[in-house]
Amino acid sequence: MSSSRQVLRGLGLASLLAAAALSLSACQVRPLYGNMGGASRSVAISEADTRVEQVVRNDLVFAFAGGSGEPVNPSYRMELDVAVLNQGVLSAGVNDEFTAARVVVIGKYVMTDAATGETLFSGERRAVAAVDNPDQEFANVRATRDAENRAAREAAALLNADIAGKFAAKGL
Repeated sequence: MSSSRQVLRGLGLASLLAAAALSLSACQVRPLYGNMGGASRSVAISEADTRVEQVVRNDLVFAFAGGSGEPVNPSYRMELDVAVLNQGVLSAGVNDEFTAARVVVIGKYVMTDAATGETLFSGERRAVAAVDNPDQEFANVRATRDAENRAAREAAALLNADIAGKFAAKGL
């Protein structure tokens, strides 16, 4: 009786290990911006017009090149457009001044092939950062700038992930 239980336990354990091996064999790990099949992922990004757009651009340049700066001969060109919205969300006081707000950074892009000029894909991502509006003017300006920086960095991370996924989906 005990030997049949041992056999059943052994079969159960073996089937569990086989199922785990099969599920792990389907997994793939590959870099999204790696050099796969000789394809280069060097991307030139359009010049920034505003301070917030420059923060997004700098983070994307760093992410695309792994910290090595802008490419000399890019394979792709990215037209980047960043907009910032400041929205009051909590009014208080005699003049209905906003004591809390949110900063929305909207990043839109169009990715083209540098050699042919063909549009490969485009997209848009948004990031939001909350901000308190203190009574002191300098503190208010600084709090808004910090919120813009937080939202810009988050927008850059979202854009980077979106672009990486689109490159991977197209097999580029």
